[in-house]
Amino acid sequence: MKNYYYLLGVEHDAEVEDIKKAYRKLASKFHPDANQGDAWFEERFKEIQEAYYVLINPESRSDYDLELQASFQQVYTQSPINVSEAQRREEMINFKEEVLRRKQEELDAREAALNHQWRELQQWYNKYA
Repeated sequence: MKNYYYLLGVEHDAEVEDIKKAYRKLASKFHPDANQGDAWFEERFKEIQEAYYVLINPESRSDYDLELQASFQQVYTQSPINVSEAQRREEMINFKEEVLRRKQEELDAREAALNHQWRELQQWYNKYA
């Protein structure tokens, strides 16, 4: 079960305004329009939206909290270790690595484009200078 509180970066007892603030911040970062329609960002944006709509509505939030509590109890009774914490850390590491990889690809593409433009400018200068 996804932890919507973790996904939005808010505490379990977060106020509605804190949830809205966190959502707006993440939505602007992960909105597909801000990321050239990248499918990975689009998927993260959908997850953020889903978390927001569940947590912003008191009734759906209450239902979600009950389900989340039940899933935590199930995990804790199955294993003496905190599986969800380890899973959360691994997901965060994977998430950060993916963001960094994509940013590096973007930087590499920009560098290649700038190098190409620089060579064209040098050729033009040498031709007309």
